Amino acid sequence: MSFKYRLILFYIIIEVFFITLIVGVNFSALNFASEKLTKEKITSNISLIEDLIKVPLSIYDLATLDNIVEKTVNRNIINTLIIYDNQNIILSSKSKYPEFLDKGIEFFNSEKFKYNNEQLKTKFISVKENNMILGSFIIIFDLKTSNEFIEENRNMTLLLILFEILISLFVSYYTGNKLTRMLDILTNKAKEIGEGGDPEIPYLNKNDEIGTLAKAMNKMKLDLETRRNNVLNIQKQKDNFFANMSHELKTPLNSINIISKLMLT
Repeated sequence: MSFKYRLILFYIIIEVFFITLIVGVNFSALNFASEKLTKEKITSNISLIEDLIKVPLSIYDLATLDNIVEKTVNRNIINTLIIYDNQNIILSSKSKYPEFLDKGIEFFNSEKFKYNNEQLKTKFISVKENNMILGSFIIIFDLKTSNEFIEENRNMTLLLILFEILISLFVSYYTGNKLTRMLDILTNKAKEIGEGGDPEIPYLNKNDEIGTLAKAMNKMKLDLETRRNNVLNIQKQKDNFFANMSHELKTPLNSINIISKLMLT
């Protein structure tokens, strides 16, 4: 794998890691906030209904109880409300699911259960006055709204993640491609210098690592040119020396050669 693609892969891995970390924290915070909000809604609704029905229960005011039940159910997150007297006889009731009204108290023993693919939460509350039980009520909360809120935010977050990954891919590819292109250019220039060429070094005006590398290569090129010139000067001096020596030796050698021939004759 080339340096470019290794760089892009590394950048993507780092990006995905931090995105996953951020998303995990976001989802945890979202679930915590949603659960806290739902819990506060449940607590406030229970307290409100308990206060509203206390007096009607004590005087058996069924009309008021019916009015409270009618105005309460299917509003906010309340799915079902069943009010009992102290003998567990139903005084007033209403439910999104009418079949719930035919169920006994034991049906609602489970605090959380699913019905028609909806997450429901049940609370059985005793209504007391001066330690005397006036009656009780079963209230069922529909957690669908809360779950939908979490699901919508989760889907939106996932879309943002996908968009962020695509942006990261583009940026990493562009950055990696640009960086490796500059490195490729400098590499080719280094090869030209090594082969004895005299190329123009680019990016000398940059103040980053690429600029530092370019300046170092330019210095190397100048040093090599200086050394090459020194070698040429030395070679030239040697050639001049041998040429002079040859000229100086040629005359006496010719004289010796002529004298030798005369003596032989």
